Amino acid sequence: MDRLWSEANIIVYRSMKYIFFLALGFPLISACTDTPSARKRTAECYVRYLASEGQFRAEVTLREARGPQAELEAIEAPEGVRYNGTLMPAVYGKGVRYQLEQPAGYHNRHTFSWKYGEQAFSFPVDLPAITSFSFGPGRLSRQRPDTLRWNGAPLEQGESIVLLWESTGGSLTVPMEISGIPGQKTIEFPAAKLAALAPGTWTLYLVRKKRVKAEQNGAILYGLAEYFTASDTLKVE
Repeated sequence: MDRLWSEANIIVYRSMKYIFFLALGFPLISACTDTPSARKRTAECYVRYLASEGQFRAEVTLREARGPQAELEAIEAPEGVRYNGTLMPAVYGKGVRYQLEQPAGYHNRHTFSWKYGEQAFSFPVDLPAITSFSFGPGRLSRQRPDTLRWNGAPLEQGESIVLLWESTGGSLTVPMEISGIPGQKTIEFPAAKLAALAPGTWTLYLVRKKRVKAEQNGAILYGLAEYFTASDTLKVE
């Protein structure tokens, strides 16, 4: 069981949801890329959905190496990039990226599409929602194991779950990431993991994550989707 858990790091944040998503997003996609000489084009596609706000944010960066040994550089798609059929505005700064943020209901399938000349790309990333979650009956104890359950589909290949615990007042955040097993519908928490939480009242929400990688028309496509659940308040003894 322990091999499924990443180390629990204690991080001080004032607004954990909006800051922490930056750590969950594109850096994790970029860390998976190959050396620049190994490919000529890549796409990094990211989507995050906040259930409590009913809002999503999608971002895409397209890159191309302009020579055999050249570094990848962000490029534009002549006809733009679409997320689920909606054209994404281009954002210029250090290079260019495409970004769309809107209130919306949730859909499990996130499809990014664009063209390079005659080459059309369509990159779907599927991520089921978690509509609610709970632990066993009674209060959580740092002295005994417990089980996390959720309403929603079981975990799929490439998925993980991050638990974000925020202490009363929001001054302390304890993230715990679990690399799931396909088909998993519950997560057993050993007492040693719960002992990372100080006694008191904690706010908890889950982040369901999925990473995918594909190749189309000679380009390598990286996708990362994240679903942030609504929060719950739990007492830890």
